[in-house]
Amino acid sequence: MVSPIPVAIASISVGFLHSTGKLVSITDGFFTSLTVLEQICVASLFFSIIHLVMSIARFLGIVYDADGGGGGNGHSHHDEDIYAAYPFEAMQLAANRRYRFGAMLTTLIDEIVNHLQQMGMSAEGIDHIQEFIEPISQADYDGCGMTVVEVYRTMLKSRRRPKTDMHFLEEARATVLGWSMAFLYYSHDILAAEEGGTSFLPVSFKKDTDRMRNAVLIESFVFTTIHKHFHDEPYYDRLVELFLEAKETRSLYRLKGTGEADSEVNRQKKHFCILYMPIAIAMIMSNIKDDETFAAAKQMCFVLGKAQSYAEWEADPEVKEAMANINVVPSDVFKVVVDERNDIN
Repeated sequence: MVSPIPVAIASISVGFLHSTGKLVSITDGFFTSLTVLEQICVASLFFSIIHLVMSIARFLGIVYDADGGGGGNGHSHHDEDIYAAYPFEAMQLAANRRYRFGAMLTTLIDEIVNHLQQMGMSAEGIDHIQEFIEPISQADYDGCGMTVVEVYRTMLKSRRRPKTDMHFLEEARATVLGWSMAFLYYSHDILAAEEGGTSFLPVSFKKDTDRMRNAVLIESFVFTTIHKHFHDEPYYDRLVELFLEAKETRSLYRLKGTGEADSEVNRQKKHFCILYMPIAIAMIMSNIKDDETFAAAKQMCFVLGKAQSYAEWEADPEVKEAMANINVVPSDVFKVVVDERNDIN
């Protein structure tokens, strides 16, 4: 998307100089008073100033590369689609990373509402679904989702030379997947609470058939959202498989019975949701395809979940050997998920 502001400034400036008669004298002076080499020097100076301003703006986060920093890496999104699909301005104005992450929630809910309208759901039914979604922003689900963004940020920095931060499109898409993960676990926690299991949700949640139906519907929205934003990506199938694995894992442990399910679901929440899944998402978005690398990363997360600290995990001989074999995944990402887990707890 081309901003109209520079065009407006240039038009006003040219119009003013033309009205004062200075435009002709400036152009005459440039072409008649300066040699060709001097003209090139002046043009180079202007170009350098513009480039410097843009570089400073990108460093400060004021301007993002519209292509997501991929340099033509296959994204099919045009600039206007990017700005229309994601809450660029709201994310820019957010006071901190939690508000920045939360700015995407309104966009995703709007997409869900539009989807329900296309399905022919009544306005009353849509309002009911929106009310049902609201608690997701009041519990710890956003913290779990933000881990996806921070892990992907760390992954990108480790793979780039020089180590530059993620661009807007990269952050926006990671945020979509962070919320998708949050939605998935929110729906599963609703079902767990209804069945007497454990969840982030308060004990006041009682059995309610409508709530269980809504939870299943929210779960389906996860895959609708992933399809909308990632269906044209080469890693789309792997992304869906990861979310299906998360869905199946939680469901299987719930079926084992309340007593056993409580401990196992909590363990899976630590190992899979809070530790492994954000790393796996970042790996998928980074186009890592080797199955053995994913299996090793998952095993490292299980070891990390049992360790008392990151230092203990890092010193484990099994971990050292595994990390030497999966050097495409920096150890820093495991540190990120530990720090984010501590923030959530």
